[in-house]
Amino acid sequence: MLVSETIETYELQVGDQSELSTVETTALFNKVCRKIAMTHTWVWLQKSASVTIAGTDASLASDYAYILETYDDANGAPNAMAHVTPDGGTSYSRVFVIPFNQRRMYKDNKSACYVDITNSKIVFMTSEYSGQVMEIDYVYSPATFILTDVIPFPQGIVDAIPHLMAVEFNIIEQGEKGMSYSGENLGMYREYLSDMIYQNDLHLTYGSRI
Repeated sequence: MLVSETIETYELQVGDQSELSTVETTALFNKVCRKIAMTHTWVWLQKSASVTIAGTDASLASDYAYILETYDDANGAPNAMAHVTPDGGTSYSRVFVIPFNQRRMYKDNKSACYVDITNSKIVFMTSEYSGQVMEIDYVYSPATFILTDVIPFPQGIVDAIPHLMAVEFNIIEQGEKGMSYSGENLGMYREYLSDMIYQNDLHLTYGSRI
């Protein structure tokens, strides 16, 4: 579904209450999308990246939000990690991603790295892997949408967007009629979101289709 079509659904819900311009309504749409993206670890926002390490640094993608835990530890425990492999190789070394504030504890430890969000990079504790390829799994932040974009979200999320837009609009405008429907719209949004979280977590466990 197009962004413009979803906005039309929202406008049907708020009727003639809205005095927002097209630019303001599109900005509201993007605000709601960012809010939904941050509510859960969605499988449809998961990506992988392969980056060549230069010295001790590997650049993060511009849409990087946060790193994903993986389950390839011998005991099945989840860990946040980067995988490093020689370019074109089939074997890899696991390098654990440690919290930024613990980096001094792991000085010169080749099995550790950390995310430097401020400078958009992953920093390895030694230069041993320089020139090799780092692979990570991460959650990305959706780009800003325009009216002609196709929304790359599951249908349940697309259905939820107009309801949250209406709630957010009513917070801005605080019109009497709109506020009277806020509870209904919030309830519908939460119902859609709950269903999508359930399906999302089934996918994480069993690989089901959303």
